[in-house]
Amino acid sequence: MVQKVTGGNFEHERAEPFLEEALNIYDQKQE
Repeated sequence: MVQKVTGGNFEHERAEPFLEEALNIYDQKQE
């Protein structure tokens, strides 16, 4: 899960649309 990868920084990273999208794609690849 994305939250597992980013850990406690998840809320801060959400401020970066590009990074959030990249993590979203990364999460999908993990499935």
